[in-house]
Amino acid sequence: MSECQQHESPERLLQEWEQLDQVIGAAENYLAECKGRLSVVQEKIDSMTKPPLVDSPIRRYQPSGFEYKGQFYRHAHKIDIYMGILKLLFNEFPQQTAIIVSRVQLIGRSRSYLSRDREALFPGKSHAWTSRHCAQLDGEWWADTNLSGRTMISILSAATRSVGIKLGGELKTSWSPRFVSNAE
Repeated sequence: MSECQQHESPERLLQEWEQLDQVIGAAENYLAECKGRLSVVQEKIDSMTKPPLVDSPIRRYQPSGFEYKGQFYRHAHKIDIYMGILKLLFNEFPQQTAIIVSRVQLIGRSRSYLSRDREALFPGKSHAWTSRHCAQLDGEWWADTNLSGRTMISILSAATRSVGIKLGGELKTSWSPRFVSNAE
């Protein structure tokens, strides 16, 4: 028999078991108290650090596109917004197409932005290049699509003014998706 086993009598083991059981019971009680207090402290910290409620306007997602006469026309890309507005103007004001074209032509120093002949939009460029950088507006007219954002806005401003519409007024653009307040 080993030295440890000689000192361990059944009475001694029973006594040790009772002590361990009491310590574990007390530890479990203490742990339950700690968990309860932790919940209370956490609630107090949450209430102390919660941002104050403010009357902020409700925000909504505004996709990219344009709005005209209360109808929103959704477009994912700036060039699609540009083309959508030009097509709308050509369809809404077919008798004023010549005026729209003449006002837009004043924007370009050496380029035509609108033409009945798509090859005339890019003199000297290949047919393949021209095909990639223009789009048809209606059955007759073609539009240059190889444009910067600034040029698109200049063209649209001239085109809308020529038919009595103010860009940003009756015709609103949203060039990029964003969140807006309901007041907008």
